[in-house]
Amino acid sequence: MQQRVHHISYLAVSSVELNALSGTAKDYILIPKGANIIDVKLEVEDSEGKGEVEVALSGAGVKFFENTALDSSEIEKRFLSSSIHTSTKENDTLSIKLTSGSFSSGKVIIKALYFLPSQIMTEF
Repeated sequence: MQQRVHHISYLAVSSVELNALSGTAKDYILIPKGANIIDVKLEVEDSEGKGEVEVALSGAGVKFFENTALDSSEIEKRFLSSSIHTSTKENDTLSIKLTSGSFSSGKVIIKALYFLPSQIMTEF
């Protein structure tokens, strides 16, 4: 049996050292033109210190997380998922910046799940 699939999903993952974050946004994940962003997740690992971050599309200004507290010792602040769904009109980047606090160690893993409009033939 053959079937046409119209959208293909992509998962982009980037790991960021928390002590490298500053008040200036840094780009970590490229999102291509026409992408439908379904989910952006943050996972905090072994953080020393406390702080808040902002995760946004640099060009479009869409904020997935704004002044969001990160702390690996509290489960509700260790795994975070955004409820924002959007699409890109041009190539854009997902950036993260520290809005308050500081970290001496640890890392945050950023995951972005998106679909690109395309069409392929699959066979079962």
